[in-house]
Amino acid sequence: MTRVRWVGLWAALSVAGCVDGGGGTETITPPDAGATVDGGAGDARIVDMAPVQDMAPPPQCANNIDDDDDGLIDLMDRGCRDRSDDDESDDPPLPACGNGMDDDADGFIDFPEDPGCGSDQDDDETDTGTPLPQCLDGTDNDGDGYVDLADPGCASGADPREADPAERPVCSNALDDDGDGVIDFPLDPGCSAAGDEDEADLPQPPACFNGGDDDGDGLVDYPEDPGCAGRGDRDEGDPEVVPACADGIDNDRDGLIDYPDDFGCQSAADPAEGAACGRNRSAVELPGPGTVQGSTRGADFNEEGSCGGRGASETIYLYRLSQAVEALVISTAGEGEGALETTLHVRRACLDAASEVACAREAADGVAANSVTLEAPAAGDYYIIVDGAAGGSGTFELSIQEVPLAACLNGVDDDGDGRVDYPNDPGCVRPSDRDETDPLTTRECANDEDDDGDGAVDFPLDPGCRSAADPDETDLCGQGVRFDVYPVGEPVYLGTTEGGTQQFQGSCGGGGVERIIAYDNPFNARLVFSVNHPETPENTALYVRGTCDLAGSEVACDVGGNVGANMSSKGTVEIERAAPGTLFLFVDQNFGLGGPFKLTVEVERLPAGCSDARDNDEDGFVDGDDVGCSGPDDEDERDPLEGEPLPACFNRADDDGDGLVDFPLDP
Repeated sequence: MTRVRWVGLWAALSVAGCVDGGGGTETITPPDAGATVDGGAGDARIVDMAPVQDMAPPPQCANNIDDDDDGLIDLMDRGCRDRSDDDESDDPPLPACGNGMDDDADGFIDFPEDPGCGSDQDDDETDTGTPLPQCLDGTDNDGDGYVDLADPGCASGADPREADPAERPVCSNALDDDGDGVIDFPLDPGCSAAGDEDEADLPQPPACFNGGDDDGDGLVDYPEDPGCAGRGDRDEGDPEVVPACADGIDNDRDGLIDYPDDFGCQSAADPAEGAACGRNRSAVELPGPGTVQGSTRGADFNEEGSCGGRGASETIYLYRLSQAVEALVISTAGEGEGALETTLHVRRACLDAASEVACAREAADGVAANSVTLEAPAAGDYYIIVDGAAGGSGTFELSIQEVPLAACLNGVDDDGDGRVDYPNDPGCVRPSDRDETDPLTTRECANDEDDDGDGAVDFPLDPGCRSAADPDETDLCGQGVRFDVYPVGEPVYLGTTEGGTQQFQGSCGGGGVERIIAYDNPFNARLVFSVNHPETPENTALYVRGTCDLAGSEVACDVGGNVGANMSSKGTVEIERAAPGTLFLFVDQNFGLGGPFKLTVEVERLPAGCSDARDNDEDGFVDGDDVGCSGPDDEDERDPLEGEPLPACFNRADDDGDGLVDFPLDP
């Protein structure tokens, strides 16, 4: 007799009918312990009826489930001590204004979004029934052209007053404070409102920049959802006051309704369809580049620019730049009696003088012609105010021109070689080059050869290659020595010498751990470099070279002033005249293994290299006589690189067939 321990599940066997009794499959029921089962070929006695126990479920803090429905899972939940914790509920529970839930079901969650929350520790999210705070009422209460969260006076929707603070908040100061390439509210996802004092991005994307339809209205994020005043808005719920750009009404009677159809709507949350400039004035919307006729006769006398315009009436235009461009050129002209000589001032916000980005006032000489150029303007709204140069009013012609990005920085593979822009395309010597075509002679940094024998091939692998157009693979700072690149145009560079080299020294000091930074100077300029800042430790030298690994090319060296109240051992270097080209900055810390530093640059632009009466490239030719000069505005006198085509006026060929060859013979 066979002794059998029953470990299966009788219910499963009964349903499946899977006990073979020798003559076929039989359906059986669980026997009593001690009973004998006829197996056909012998008897089996039941000795144990204990069923197998199901495997225990994992603890709540390790089961990948949001057990307490607070939006946080397992170890991300503050209720979890560790993975063995079987209770995910918060202890003690979070206050109503900081628990991530819409406790009063008003469409707003927690502080600072919910008007019923005085702080994130407030345990009652219920609104009081009082009128909406000024920063949530859909009205420009302080008359500055900004409404609610777009107003620098609003740190949140619960803010009771829109009045602007004495200093511009971080999220409306026109600076990229967190260095992410995006500036201020509504575009920076780190800014929950224009009055937010912290531009740093959150670990998790905010509701209006997370790609989800958080409020279930079929619209997603900024600028599509009317509940999103900006990318950093943390609540996608639609506001109590429906914005004009999402209300289904043609508020400005231009035949177009709401965002994105109405040109006056920057987003679905925009409170006005008509480019409002305060409560009682609107700007004239310009549909794109081109020329329009205008007049300031009978217009208001309210605005003036930093360069003039007081006492003259003005007309305001809105130009919406939708793409990255090299420059935006704005000009006015006029002919005949009554033509207006103008002051042009350009602002990012209509009534906010502090948002001015350019101002130009022409001389009152009887010739109406004025112009202002915005270099590398960010996409967005620009309010162009056409004002008088010397009082009075008159007619004018306003022209807007977008200068497209150069071929070597437009993000397009213009020459179809599979490589895009500087520094990746061998045809791009500089980012500003307007022709991406590869040279006839392949550059060393793009020829698939290890030309300098250091084991690294071409750009970006070889430290000697600044770009794919670099004609020489030799490591500029010595074999295998790498360097950082200063983001030209930014006033501040934050870095560290930790992990840097320790093989260079300036004439005035250094010799410790150094970091090398290449600064590509784009035009003739007076430059002041400095590490004399609180973020930089003492005993930090700064020296500048024209050639990285050549001590004899040192331009300047400084270890600090050590004078009076400004006593410091942190270097500052001033270069009175720097030609276009690369300078190598050495931040050299004398003690320890290195650490953080702050490097700044002040730039004063000087006359262009091709009109400054100097032989900048030291080839014996000056300005217009130099083959490197295409015109008086050309910044760089340097001749074309080897392999580049020579200019028609210096190629020793009679290109126009008039019998005269090149400059200065051919007229």
